[in-house]
Amino acid sequence: MRVKLSEIIDAIEMTNDETHFYLNTQTGEIEAVLDFDVNNFGEQVDENFDRYLALPTENDIDDHQIMADFVATLPAGVQQTQLASVIQRRSAFRHFREDADKFGLTSQWYAFRDNAYQKIAMNWCNENGIEYSKA
Repeated sequence: MRVKLSEIIDAIEMTNDETHFYLNTQTGEIEAVLDFDVNNFGEQVDENFDRYLALPTENDIDDHQIMADFVATLPAGVQQTQLASVIQRRSAFRHFREDADKFGLTSQWYAFRDNAYQKIAMNWCNENGIEYSKA
């Protein structure tokens, strides 16, 4: 079985406190579980526990570190200093996006973040023995 890496990345990006994603290792399908519906899916998982792998959740992904890594790639100067300061404050994500936009770095930031998520997805697949395709 081979899964599409893009589908795993999409699921990782959509995960939140109320929505979790699992890979059905027999079908290759990614299934969403909403907290309010967990009992129905929980029964299915209990009956077929070896069939499901939990995808990384927002708790497994350090978005703050991804932002810090991005800032470290910027040349020393106002942009780097300002963005480094922003990620230390409250509402860091919102302010980071605003300042990245102000500095004209939005597309560069999203490309960096997308690459980081791709690495996370590839590492998850490798750690779990899941073959993937990038297409």
